Amino acid sequence: MAMMVTTRLLRRGLELFAGISALGFVGLLLYGNNLSLFLQAMVSLRWEWALLGVGSAPTPFLAVSVSVSLLLLISGAFVFRRMEREFADVV
Repeated sequence: MAMMVTTRLLRRGLELFAGISALGFVGLLLYGNNLSLFLQAMVSLRWEWALLGVGSAPTPFLAVSVSVSLLLLISGAFVFRRMEREFADVV
């Protein structure tokens, strides 16, 4: 049984768990206690591109993902440049 559990399977399970947790948290923030409205919004989305790997992501999802990634990359580079002076001498 242990041979069937690979690092790829564990990583995929962690990604799925993190995605479901994030979706639930955002749903709680946006919809509050209106579970039926939240479920209706989730069903109206097309999820086969994320779950099965067929097709491509909708353009708004892709645009938000790319813009957040670029924002984190640029802000991380600035923070690293500023902090580099302090910890480079310590190491």
